[in-house]
Amino acid sequence: MYLCGGGAFAGFLLDNDLIDQLVLKVNPIVFGHGVRLFGGSSRKVELALLGATSYANGVSLLRYDVKRRGAA
Repeated sequence: MYLCGGGAFAGFLLDNDLIDQLVLKVNPIVFGHGVRLFGGSSRKVELALLGATSYANGVSLLRYDVKRRGAA
């Protein structure tokens, strides 16, 4: 599933172990305000970097595996 925006829904998915991988697109722009990535979720999540791609315009694409609760 591709989700752009929707921090509250992303937080629900995270809290219910429904996210296997997380792909973040990082733009070289700082706004100072915005929607939290996972809404009101306060869950601590361990991520394992699978890959990173940098583009000439400064954008980076980061792909992570999300470690599940209780997984070894």
